[in-house]
Amino acid sequence: MALVLAALLGAQAAGLFPTATTIDALTTYPGFYHLKDVLVRAELKTDDRGQSFLSAVDGEGRAVQVLLPPDERSLGGQVQVRGQFLDVGRLDPADSQATARNLRSIVEARLGSDRWPAQGELLMLTATNVSPAPPPSATPTVRQLALQPRRYEGEVVTVAGQFGGRNLFGDLAQSPRAGLVEFVLRAAGGAVWVVGLPPRGRGWELRPDARVDTAQWLEVAGKVRAANGLVWLEATRVERTTAKAQEEPPRAPAVPVAPPQPPEVIFSLPSEDDTDVPPATAVRIQVSRDLNPDTLEGHIAVGYLGRPAGDPPIPFKASFDRSQRVLQLVFHKPFEAFTTVKVDLLEGIKGTDGQPMKPWALTFSTGR
Repeated sequence: MALVLAALLGAQAAGLFPTATTIDALTTYPGFYHLKDVLVRAELKTDDRGQSFLSAVDGEGRAVQVLLPPDERSLGGQVQVRGQFLDVGRLDPADSQATARNLRSIVEARLGSDRWPAQGELLMLTATNVSPAPPPSATPTVRQLALQPRRYEGEVVTVAGQFGGRNLFGDLAQSPRAGLVEFVLRAAGGAVWVVGLPPRGRGWELRPDARVDTAQWLEVAGKVRAANGLVWLEATRVERTTAKAQEEPPRAPAVPVAPPQPPEVIFSLPSEDDTDVPPATAVRIQVSRDLNPDTLEGHIAVGYLGRPAGDPPIPFKASFDRSQRVLQLVFHKPFEAFTTVKVDLLEGIKGTDGQPMKPWALTFSTGR
């Protein structure tokens, strides 16, 4: 038993438990939960466009869009979902978190335009595990209170958990301000506030601002309250106890492997719209990933702007330096003076893993 308890406590300390919470909490405090690994119980519905959403079991409040694993898209009804929560508006569209999930197309489908959402406007859960919700327990744990506070609201329950001080581990978004005395009780990824009674008894007292006291476990009896995305117990009894074995850590999700990103240009010399470029200049283009040199031929074009159709292209030799990821174009003779040159990397250039590079263009003007 001691080994089991040590493993469970170590798991909580190492962050192996997802944060147990509610849809109400996610929608009320999206900035707090952004990018966190969370666990929720909710009602799963899919609309006629194939988009899936999670809402509170009682149907109240705002829903959160959910991206389901391919093998779990047939599920519906009350489910338990683990995944990463995103407030999409807090991401940059070019961020790897956005590009790996192709969020741009999801945003366009959801909002009906190509504008990026504001913070708090589009909330999403990228699910790593979905299963039917287990039946509620008549004797809930801290985690079950955090997951289903409405199920137990108004009931007097007794739960055990690790003393979290005045939210010293940042388990919860804010306090309910429901009493002069407040502290957090935490276990197995769940956390609730305790109000009304201090964490002390005959011969012992825990300090809400002392991290050293957070190794202690407490047993608390009280009435369950929930509002504004927060859960708390109006305590009627607080006692010290030993660490309790509760829920096992949930099955760790497979780490999603982001799809490889296509190569893109990150720098060029000359740069876009440069002027007075020496005619004998070579063009150097640095890219983000290795290119397959065999895909260069026939997919690079260089010419003068404003010339009549059929004007011959400017001849050059292309080479790719893998050590610097630089594509270099060396021209057979200097450019004509006081002209505008355009370099096109056409469709068909690929990275070494086959990822296609998007077409790209560079224009610059030569000097004497």
